[in-house]
Amino acid sequence: MKDVCELTRPSRATIYGRMWHGEFPQPKRIGSRTVRWPLSAVRAWVHGLPAHRY
Repeated sequence: MKDVCELTRPSRATIYGRMWHGEFPQPKRIGSRTVRWPLSAVRAWVHGLPAHRY
């Protein structure tokens, strides 16, 4: 989760909220209590975000 938060910038709660609403990729279970997000899925999500104008 720490790496995902660093890549995407939203908080942990925001990421879980977006997952609940289908707005963020679901993690893959790799153990009985461990999940991970494929880097390709997170990058695809980041690239799909609208660009911000400052």
